[in-house]
Amino acid sequence: MNAKVSEALQAHAGKYCVRRHSDFPQPIRTPADFAAQLGYPLERITKTLLVRSADGRHAVLVASMGKKVDFTAVARELASKRIEVAPASELLSLTGYPPNGVSPLGIENLPVLMEEGLFVFDTVLIGAGQPGVEIEIDPNILLATTRARRLAFERA
Repeated sequence: MNAKVSEALQAHAGKYCVRRHSDFPQPIRTPADFAAQLGYPLERITKTLLVRSADGRHAVLVASMGKKVDFTAVARELASKRIEVAPASELLSLTGYPPNGVSPLGIENLPVLMEEGLFVFDTVLIGAGQPGVEIEIDPNILLATTRARRLAFERA
């Protein structure tokens, strides 16, 4: 687990569980593999994306792997005409996390948005700041810990 994630969990979060892909009997190659090994629906596994507005502002978006991102809703929330996924070249410098290991935890300088659909689950799985390690956490605790804003997607 990345040190920034560990610090954020110790400082703010309640109960959580660290899930290492290497601890499972079958190889974890995709989010669907991970969900299957846990016996969870794919929608409970999240993707954390660094997004960028047309005018160069950035935000972090936590959304379900099982849904398409509603970029129109994200743009509206950020008061921008257009939103896109930021290039990988900006990821490490702005978040401190590598590709396939991005976490919304420990992000201090960017707004965090959480897809509303995640709140139907008791826990969700987020990146732990390094590939192959994830944190299982109550979405309400994640919301409070990251000071995120809820965001409803209009299309599934």
